[in-house]
Amino acid sequence: MARRPPTHLAWSLLRASWPAILLAAMVHLWFSPIQTLGNGWWSSHNKWSEPLRALGVLEAWKIGLWDARWFPTFDHGYGYPFLSFYAPLFHWLSGVWLLLLGSSGRAVRANFASWLLVGTAGMYLAGEAFWSFATAGRSRLLRPGLVCAIGWLMSPYLLCDVYVRADGAEFAALQILPWIVWAGVRLLGPGHPWTRRDWSTWLCFEALAATGILTHNFFALVIVALAVVMVPLVMALRLCAGPRPEGRLAGLGVRSAAWLGGVAWALLLTAFFWLPALLEMKFTRVGVLREGDFNYSVHFLTWENLTRIRFWGFGLSKPGPDDGMPLHLGWASLAALVSVGAAWVVMAIPARRDRRVLAATTAAAVATLAAVAMTMEVSAGVWSRVTILQFAQFPWRLLGAATVGVCLLLPSAAIALRARSPWWTVVAAGALYAVSLEDYAKIARTLPITPEAIYAHWRELPILTADLDEYGPIWRPTDRPPSWASGTILGGEGLSATDVRSNGIDLTAALDNRTGMDQPVVVAFNYFPGWRAMLRGREAELPLSPDPGSGFIRVDAVPPGTSEVELRFGDTPTRRYCKLLSAGAGLGWLAAWPALGWATWGRRRGSR
Repeated sequence: MARRPPTHLAWSLLRASWPAILLAAMVHLWFSPIQTLGNGWWSSHNKWSEPLRALGVLEAWKIGLWDARWFPTFDHGYGYPFLSFYAPLFHWLSGVWLLLLGSSGRAVRANFASWLLVGTAGMYLAGEAFWSFATAGRSRLLRPGLVCAIGWLMSPYLLCDVYVRADGAEFAALQILPWIVWAGVRLLGPGHPWTRRDWSTWLCFEALAATGILTHNFFALVIVALAVVMVPLVMALRLCAGPRPEGRLAGLGVRSAAWLGGVAWALLLTAFFWLPALLEMKFTRVGVLREGDFNYSVHFLTWENLTRIRFWGFGLSKPGPDDGMPLHLGWASLAALVSVGAAWVVMAIPARRDRRVLAATTAAAVATLAAVAMTMEVSAGVWSRVTILQFAQFPWRLLGAATVGVCLLLPSAAIALRARSPWWTVVAAGALYAVSLEDYAKIARTLPITPEAIYAHWRELPILTADLDEYGPIWRPTDRPPSWASGTILGGEGLSATDVRSNGIDLTAALDNRTGMDQPVVVAFNYFPGWRAMLRGREAELPLSPDPGSGFIRVDAVPPGTSEVELRFGDTPTRRYCKLLSAGAGLGWLAAWPALGWATWGRRRGSR
């Protein structure tokens, strides 16, 4: 066989990789407004929260708190249970980037970029899988996934999440939604028996779902709901095509059971976070998320919001249509509407009708409209009855889910026309992307930069969650001044402390009780379940309670004489059991990969 010349190999490589090169260039352009900030940050609704959270994670790691669920340097150094309740994955990765880059601003920006690359790849694969399933493979030459991915990068809501809100956790969770669609089509779509390739896709789906659950509290619910909805959605599509009616749902029962089992396994993998967070939420002020201007009923969208597709602003969400931020689906929504209309017109012609493509277009359109409806007042009954939804605060968050549907619908007209070349659809999508850049991504005014010097004094700031103190311990007064240095031991007359050593989660001190009876002392750390006090040498545990006036830790029953006390923050029994549960699920997931490889190798060896 003659060897191919290097130029031919290079051309083949370019033909295979040009979509990835194009999308990577677009992602780079997407972040162009903040590429000149150096180590700084930009003004946003979250102010400088994201870089400071990265610093908080790194500080927790330095003192051995590997899950970083308690930020010892927050709230004037009294400690704050931030990642005990706020989904941790985005912030963990910001901490990793901070270790690599040394700058918190650069670290979080790199984290944003890496998540967008993941989401863009997911949208590409979701579009390819969805339309390949709808056309029985005929759409591959058209590359519908590329059009879907370009639509993803046009989304004003994603841009708003970064440039207006700087909400890293939500932005990361949105990037997982396309992957759930991809996995659902790959696993639920085929009518043939379960194969070894399906096992690997199933394991990947579990990891993807677990990743989504760990990125954002509200979108964890959305990801689980989307995974459940994929079963009837794919069932409807399979009913519209097949060699004979009785064969259209072949194998769907087994595949649906495996799919829902994967959802359950993802919940087990992440139980170390969400289960204790639900059980311990009563110890926080999370109720403020449903009060006043943050109540969900104030933030429903109107048609005026959705039709102002050229609007861009840096303001806040307000009642009615007068929001100061871009709460719409942008030019992509208009393009998707035109594309769907054209597809339906084409498929109204009997010779052009394809039941499966028509069903896929209709199903995606209905799902998108349902997501949009959930952002509007027409869905108020659902929001009022499902209490857990109300903690999302803003129904318009579901614009992120609607964006997935809009992107999937963009190639529908080309699919209905049975186009064979991708170039005209890519050019059209690229032109639309350029229009969107003009309106959104360039951002008309210069982004204000947060002074880098603020990071040198971050330990002196009253850092909490964000604007609200929703995860603050309920025992702590919200207006408590920082009257004492963190870790200060406050005792009454006749009790003194010496040789005090503290790193924020572990304090040791020699206490001299000269009163002749047991006495309490107060330690200037925020009380929260997980703190334990031990008498060294006697291995006796001292009772703890919140100090009524300050919310600090009250250590009771310090015995007379001199004693060495150790105060340490660790896991509650609930958190320990949940970590063991997740560890077992994780070991099972890891063990499945070599077992699958061994089975595949054995099958191949036996067939020789």
